[in-house]
Amino acid sequence: MPEVLHIILNRDSFAQIAAGTKRTEYRACTPYWRRRLEGRHYDAIYFRNGYETKLERQLYRAMNQLERLQRMRQGEAVRPPLIMEVSERS
Repeated sequence: MPEVLHIILNRDSFAQIAAGTKRTEYRACTPYWRRRLEGRHYDAIYFRNGYETKLERQLYRAMNQLERLQRMRQGEAVRPPLIMEVSERS
């Protein structure tokens, strides 16, 4: 099972990353983030809008897994996923 780093973003940061206008996300150098990052390897990073519901998250995850399985069945060499769900709320 791939190791996934989950990062929860506020609405503005998430929208900027989704639009491609923000390419870097900073976190304070706290013991919490040091434990999560130092000496660890992640296969994917999951950026999540903090306002997203559990049901939406489950749907997007299932859709991503289905697409990945379909591509693998068609013989494509599929890399480990970089998970970044993009949505915009008005």
